[in-house]
Amino acid sequence: MKIKIYKSIQNEFKSIDQTKKRAHKNFIIKKDLERIYESLFLYSVTLFENYIENLFLWILRNEIKWKHGSKISLSKDYKFISSIDKKHIEKIILWEKWSYLDWLPFSKTTSRAHKFLLDGRPFADLDDNDKFTISHIYAIRNYIAHKSNQSKLKLDKTLPIRFKNIYDLLTRIHSWDKTFFEYYLLSLNSIAWKLQNDLQQVK
Repeated sequence: MKIKIYKSIQNEFKSIDQTKKRAHKNFIIKKDLERIYESLFLYSVTLFENYIENLFLWILRNEIKWKHGSKISLSKDYKFISSIDKKHIEKIILWEKWSYLDWLPFSKTTSRAHKFLLDGRPFADLDDNDKFTISHIYAIRNYIAHKSNQSKLKLDKTLPIRFKNIYDLLTRIHSWDKTFFEYYLLSLNSIAWKLQNDLQQVK
């Protein structure tokens, strides 16, 4: 059974793919397509980050539990969170040192998960292949957002493929007849599903 917030992000990813397909059918110049691909990619990553944050907060608020019925255990130092009013958890705990939270690179998510959740689960359960894919996505996201020499060097190091621009990269075939854009979109959706697969909403 899919939890509510996963259903939401799954529908959004499907919508993004449909937008991309409609863009190719219309008579627009290549520069427009470049901007569309960049915008859709950034939006996809933003959706994924929002999903992680919402899932994390739902867990802390005891609104999600393991499928076998038990609560998701908090770490020893933060067991007191369960006694705090749900609406205050976000302010009192997560924003105690930050004005906002960022969840990528994914090491920030796992670090925060280990701090608040026993063994960092479910976020620490993600396998290395998925973390590797997220690192590629994050590097592309940074290059689109900043267009700096530093972000380009980081992208070249993370994803050693020669390309003219982001559009050239994202429209190349990655595997299974899927472009890089399609592969990364499917990957984000798959990772989002994995994070919630052993969970269920508390009724």
